[in-house]
Amino acid sequence: IKVRNELIAQIKESFYHLLLAEQMISISQEAVEVTEEHLKVTEALYQEGKVSQYDVSRVKVQLANAKTSLIKAKNGLKLAKESLFFLLNKEIPDAVDIQGKLEYLPAEIDLNAVLKEASANRPEIKQMALQKEIGSSLIKLTKAGNKPNIALTGNYDWQNDQLSTKDWYDTWQALLVLNVPLFDGFSTKAKVKQSEFNLKQIQLTEDLITESIKLEVKQAFLNFQQAKESIEAQKENVETAKENLRIAQERYKLGLMSNVEVRDAELTLTQAETNYYQVLADYLIVLVKLEKATGITNIHE
Repeated sequence: IKVRNELIAQIKESFYHLLLAEQMISISQEAVEVTEEHLKVTEALYQEGKVSQYDVSRVKVQLANAKTSLIKAKNGLKLAKESLFFLLNKEIPDAVDIQGKLEYLPAEIDLNAVLKEASANRPEIKQMALQKEIGSSLIKLTKAGNKPNIALTGNYDWQNDQLSTKDWYDTWQALLVLNVPLFDGFSTKAKVKQSEFNLKQIQLTEDLITESIKLEVKQAFLNFQQAKESIEAQKENVETAKENLRIAQERYKLGLMSNVEVRDAELTLTQAETNYYQVLADYLIVLVKLEKATGITNIHE
């Protein structure tokens, strides 16, 4: 069960990485389109004598860089697909229709609640509980090995000494057996001590596993809180960057802003969008890690 849960978590994480890679293509494509539009404006301003040839060349270089980033993003998507289908143990089809997108799924999670869920659901804890039960039973069986025991057996028979069907008679017998173990040289006592020692080792192992799981849950919870707070901040950054770029483009057309300043606004928007979707993917992956840490299939439910 543990291996299965880990594989499911890896597949979910890989899928979110795939969605992120797809989003990076959209961001890179948008950056190319914005730079192409900026080039048109710059060339028009050059024809009017408002900017130099150097400004035009500079934007052309920026466009080439944007196209290079788009190529890298497409390669990143290919790698993400290969990673996902490797985990699925399937060949990558010629055409892959990706269903889904990165979106914010608000979740309210209580630390104490998920710690309780982990204690109740984690297969490692269930396994250790079973081992303790078996260990306790072995101690009882071992202790019973040097104690007297009584066995009662019985037999009932219905027979006829002749071949005729008459004169049948029944007989029965009972046997009471008392077994008294002889001295075994303290062998049973030694076995009991060994069984008790084994049970203590199981208990220590269970304690270590429990503490390890608690730490895993707490770490995932802290990462969840951090990612949740970062999403709101990055979302605001994207909106601000979009507005700044709009203002910069308008001022550039009026000759009130330099090409460098416009390019800075473009890069700021690209970086803000990249950061937002990266944090969003991190948030969704943290939820997957919380699900794995607690043994819950869907932490939103």
